[in-house]
Amino acid sequence: MRWKNQGVELPFYSILNEPSYPRSGIRSGEYIRDVIKILGPKMRMAGISTKIVITDDVRASDTVAKSKVILADAEARQFVGAIATHLYDEDVSN
Repeated sequence: MRWKNQGVELPFYSILNEPSYPRSGIRSGEYIRDVIKILGPKMRMAGISTKIVITDDVRASDTVAKSKVILADAEARQFVGAIATHLYDEDVSN
């Protein structure tokens, strides 16, 4: 990854911004989980210890739903370091 080649190790990296937003292509929790299960081992083999941020979604409810799918998988979960959400389109009490 480019940052590693520049001598920088990021603590966290988000692989997809707003996966429930149509311009992002509408990606499911299963899709993100499967990407993490492919990307995570490749990062470790390359000596990159960066953890993945999930899901950076548009709404907190979407973040919760997708995160449950991802974190239920022990293989994917080991590469996750943070959960992030955006507060658009629904009440902040969510």
